[in-house]
Amino acid sequence: MRTYLDLIAGLDGGTQDARAEAVLMPSALIGSVPMARAVADAGFSDELLATVGARLK
Repeated sequence: MRTYLDLIAGLDGGTQDARAEAVLMPSALIGSVPMARAVADAGFSDELLATVGARLK
C-alpha cells in the first residue's frame, strides 16, 4: 500500500498535499463501497457512491 500511495503522490508533484490526497482517494473509495452495500435503498447506495466519486475528482 505504501508503494501505491508513493506512486500516486509522485504523479501529483510529490508534495505533502499530494500525499494527503493519495491517502484520501483509496480510503474514501474503499470505505464507500461497503457503506453502499450495507444500505437496502438502491437510490441511497447510488448517492453514496456518486457523492464520494464526485468529491474525489
